[in-house]
Amino acid sequence: MPMFLSIYPIFHKIYPNIKIEAIELSVEEQHRMIEERKIDIAFVNVAENQKTKNIYQIIRKEKLVLAIPNRIAKNLKNKNMKDILNEVIKENFVMLPKNTTIRKVIDEYFKNFKLSPKILFESKNSSLLIKMVESQLVCTIVSEIHIIESKDIKYILLDDFLI
Repeated sequence: MPMFLSIYPIFHKIYPNIKIEAIELSVEEQHRMIEERKIDIAFVNVAENQKTKNIYQIIRKEKLVLAIPNRIAKNLKNKNMKDILNEVIKENFVMLPKNTTIRKVIDEYFKNFKLSPKILFESKNSSLLIKMVESQLVCTIVSEIHIIESKDIKYILLDDFLI
């Protein structure tokens, strides 16, 4: 929803006479429905390696952020990303579900560092994930659009990682 809310005004300005009926579907469902011509357009978050034969128009690129409780962040000052991840991996995580585009990117990111987070639960609701971090219980990774200003959360941009 935040992605749609951030891009719809731009889309509407360019195409003011196009009526949108918003339907929330997974990226895979949207790809399939485009190919079956059941929908005309889809707003999706995809990494380059997740694109299908469909035509894509980039509206914006998003960066991924590691969201951690401040109680952990105070011990990570002046550390590089590898050291930060090696510290944070000891903590519990909440994550987007495995079948989401962003989670596939996140899993690949952890795999590159040979790390495997302990995941307490998964939710499609990124706002819920951030609220869990704010409660000082867990860490998460979300796209930057979900950042909420909070004195209880530290956000760390993941090394020029774009989706």
